[in-house]
Amino acid sequence: MVTDRDLGGAELARSFFSGVVEPLLDRALPGLAYAAARAHNRAIAEFCKGDRRLLGVGFVPLDDAELAAREIDEAIALGCAAIHLPSLPPAKISPTHPSYDGVWARLQDADVPFMLHVGGGGMPFPKAFFNNDRPVTDFLGGGENFHSKDFMVGHYGPETFLSAMVLDGVFEKFPRLRGGCIEQGAMWIVPWLRRLDISQETFVRTEPSLRLPMKASDYVRRQLKFTPYPHEPVGWIIEQAGPELCLFSSDYPLIEGGRNPLKRFENSTAGVAEDAKHRFYTSNFVEMMGARAA
Repeated sequence: MVTDRDLGGAELARSFFSGVVEPLLDRALPGLAYAAARAHNRAIAEFCKGDRRLLGVGFVPLDDAELAAREIDEAIALGCAAIHLPSLPPAKISPTHPSYDGVWARLQDADVPFMLHVGGGGMPFPKAFFNNDRPVTDFLGGGENFHSKDFMVGHYGPETFLSAMVLDGVFEKFPRLRGGCIEQGAMWIVPWLRRLDISQETFVRTEPSLRLPMKASDYVRRQLKFTPYPHEPVGWIIEQAGPELCLFSSDYPLIEGGRNPLKRFENSTAGVAEDAKHRFYTSNFVEMMGARAA
């Protein structure tokens, strides 16, 4: 038994924190996070219920698999048409761990897609790179500020999350699970699809679980959608990646989507076939959202 006489002040404080405070936080913080998520989801559902055109998106943390599954059930019962998940993994295990099968099964069985959104994976560009003795005018300001370097790497979080989902076989196990990657751009998916297939082919000898019935990129085409930024070459993305992946978004009423996104998208899809444009503006969204959108 160790007493305060055996420890100095700093050691006593560390011992108290690790032995008493940390266990309390581990038990209390997940409960607080899910209580906050439920309050948010109630507010979103209440805001959207007066207009059938509004499809509310709930938010559910993934810190605890059992609590996450429970809150997904609650959010769907409230009327949320999609569930926003963080693209950062829980602290200790991957969201592709079998412990999370209940999460993916609930979304699949309820015909409700999950969503990844900008900021859900943090801002991955190390802050030291901004300390460069160069003046920068904020693009947006406030809590959603975004700079040129953030733009270059903003997709890293969802790219990592979705790579794990594909390569760990979650989409094979749950073939009707759908997801959307929103406001993270779409140019990056062109090389990503190729890298997924290369990774699967290269490492299958040492990672037998990569021996999936389908090519890795085919799971993406079957179950995921992406929203390009208006300033991206959407026609080129559709040409390179196929017409089934991208869908229109404007971020209205926020300025991040540009002042005239329709004009920009029309200009960048000028050479795209009409059926592919229809997918971009309409049917890809319906496919992503399922029966509620249809």
